[in-house]
Amino acid sequence: MKKTLTINISGIIFHIDEDAYDKLSNYLDILKSHFKKTVGKDEIITDIEGRIAELLQEQLKEQKQVVSIEDVDEIIKILGQPSDFLEEEEESQEEFVADDKATKRLYRDPDNQIIGGVCGGIAAYLNLDALWVRIIFIILLLGFISPIIYLVLWAVIPKARTTAEKLEMKGERVNVSNIEKSIQEELHHLKDKINDLTSKTKDSFKKKGRTSSTVAEEIVGVFVSFLKIILKIVIIAAGIVLLIIGLGALAGFAVSFFGWGGFMYVDNHDLVTFPLPTFLGLISNDVEALGLMRVGLLMLIGIPIIMLIYGALRMIFRFEGLRHIGFAAFNIWIISLIITLFFTFRIARNYKHDITVKKPIEFYQPASDTLLVSANQAQFDDVYNEYGDNIFLDGPNIVLTEEGRILSYVKLNIRKSPDDNFHLIKHVYSRGRTVMDAGENTNYTLHRIVQTDSSLLINPYFTIREDEVWRNQQISFELQVPLYKAVKLDRNVRELLRYQGYHSSYHLPGKTWVMTEDGLKEPDEAFLVPLLE
Repeated sequence: MKKTLTINISGIIFHIDEDAYDKLSNYLDILKSHFKKTVGKDEIITDIEGRIAELLQEQLKEQKQVVSIEDVDEIIKILGQPSDFLEEEEESQEEFVADDKATKRLYRDPDNQIIGGVCGGIAAYLNLDALWVRIIFIILLLGFISPIIYLVLWAVIPKARTTAEKLEMKGERVNVSNIEKSIQEELHHLKDKINDLTSKTKDSFKKKGRTSSTVAEEIVGVFVSFLKIILKIVIIAAGIVLLIIGLGALAGFAVSFFGWGGFMYVDNHDLVTFPLPTFLGLISNDVEALGLMRVGLLMLIGIPIIMLIYGALRMIFRFEGLRHIGFAAFNIWIISLIITLFFTFRIARNYKHDITVKKPIEFYQPASDTLLVSANQAQFDDVYNEYGDNIFLDGPNIVLTEEGRILSYVKLNIRKSPDDNFHLIKHVYSRGRTVMDAGENTNYTLHRIVQTDSSLLINPYFTIREDEVWRNQQISFELQVPLYKAVKLDRNVRELLRYQGYHSSYHLPGKTWVMTEDGLKEPDEAFLVPLLE
């Protein structure tokens, strides 16, 4: 049985085997001894310990809570063997870690920032000059897009604070050699800045008019401070606006996704809602596909909304962001996009082909030369009396109920008959995965017409069988009227006629019309031509 110790590395508690602790402790002692006379030794050791803590966290899993000697060996392999630093054999070290692939991550660059380091970080990630990225943002600024994009990225992308993070930002291996090199470069850069500042200060004392120069510098300093305050206020205000937008979007999405009221439509100035689950149930009866598609949609739409709220809160309260949350959210979003697209295409295949089936209906010739055509007012009343439970899409063409039933208006075309008899022809349109499937789907529509002597009663809506799904079925009737015989159109057939291309469709209902060679005419005009002939 091995003895287990508890240690603190870079502020994180780990449980470690005794032999692993001895090896790790010896490794750190050798490094401390190696960097004893190096400028910035404390920063180097701190960053190395931070990198060790990060690697240990990656090694541990739910099933594994204790650091083993194998884990320590793996960390030493990544960071480099102690002998490499004692003997300063750089070539040997590079050869040893050549197989270790560098991980490149997106951070905000604090060393190359003007406002928040977003452009510098993107430039480092893409191996570009930061100037080009800034130019792109300035160009987008003309369309009022870049400020919002920049603020969201500023809130979501973490800042590269440690040396290890700065190395990851540049795509360099996070080992002891590179950590030392990076810190040394930072120290030299800081030293150069101090020397420049000292030189400028000395020069300013030598020059005349030192007082006016100092006043000018103070004015510039006050102006810069004022700009910083204004910028903070703008960021907080933008965060509040984004937070309101995000919370509103989240509420609307939740209502829709979980069926608490659903999508919102405005029709005839009335606000009506419709739940997403009901809509998905109309287009597919594949329970497994719909379940996975809902999961994909939940993450696809929900993650950007959550990240928008998260970014807005960071802009308002200026708290430190969670480590790598942006990367995790982006990866999950990509997976959800793939899932959603896969099942969207899978469902879309059911609408690939279309067909219109022509079905003549047995029609009894009216006793008189005039046929009365009307719509079933009772069905109109049933639909509109339950208006609060229904959704009207595309005007009154389609009605969706909360029970998942779909009703659609039938259409009526009036044409000249090829002979001396009245004819009624039913045209049923539908889509399907194949032409045969589309033809089969035309049989799933339910509709009723009633003919009694010289009258024709048409139900204004047709429905789809409850055990079938919607495939954009449509029904239109072609009423063929013999030459110089008449139809009397009831006023309630207006809805059936007004989508059929009649220029005077609003004037046709409520009157009697006679069929002529040139189409429907009023009786006086229709019978005038034969008399003249």
